[in-house]
Amino acid sequence: MSAPDRLPWTAYPAGTAVHVVKVRPDGSVSTTYPGTVIDAATQDSWLAVEAVWTRDPIEMNGLMFNRGDRIHEYFSDRHYFNVFTVFSPESVLRGWYANVTYPSWMGVETDMPAIYWHDLFIDVIGLPSGEAFVWDEDEFEAARADFDDPGLVATILAARDDLLGRFHSREFPYHER
Repeated sequence: MSAPDRLPWTAYPAGTAVHVVKVRPDGSVSTTYPGTVIDAATQDSWLAVEAVWTRDPIEMNGLMFNRGDRIHEYFSDRHYFNVFTVFSPESVLRGWYANVTYPSWMGVETDMPAIYWHDLFIDVIGLPSGEAFVWDEDEFEAARADFDDPGLVATILAARDDLLGRFHSREFPYHER
């Protein structure tokens, strides 16, 4: 996938409808879904978007995603990860799903602003109980020999460790309860 023209990170205020575009590690588009900017200046370098889970229910180490769940998605144009806070339709916290990614960017998908995030294999699941689980390290290990950038391996592992540390201390973007 070629990167679209990039737009200023905070170009869109709260209430702006956006597409969220997930890009696979190989650069192809995995999925696109609608969201709404809920905070364009949540913290330095972060943008918050709310999306609604519309797919079939899934469970991952105790983290449930059900139709109608609201997800607050935190994207950064500097950090190598994003964090999704999952709430039931009744606003009960289900947990967090985080992705190690390249820093996100804003662009345009068809006629609507879009936030792009390029996945880098490793995911971290966090439960309100304090349990954390790391996913897809096997896929990362299988792919890392093909990386053109030797520093990327260290960056991915550092992002995983940063996510785990932030989760255990409930540091932003793991701040919602």
